[in-house]
Amino acid sequence: MNTAEIKNIFTYHPPAFGQGHRYDAIRAGGQQLALLISEATPRSGEQVIAIRKVQEAVQMACAAIACNEPDATQVQPAPHTPGDDAITS
Repeated sequence: MNTAEIKNIFTYHPPAFGQGHRYDAIRAGGQQLALLISEATPRSGEQVIAIRKVQEAVQMACAAIACNEPDATQVQPAPHTPGDDAITS
């Protein structure tokens, strides 16, 4: 791993436009799976590990977005032009 890759991993990446809903969807899916594991399995060390792995998967999925896509400091929304929302035939 080179210096730039290490710095990228440990740099705060503010959400860019359109990323927030994907972070929310990933976290919601992880929570749903963790709750299912909690309800469907007996309390045990294995249950704790399974839920921790879900937590890690959510964190890595969010990191994949944050570290591999332009962040809000690099991407600016396209300017809105009146009439852009109009339906054209």
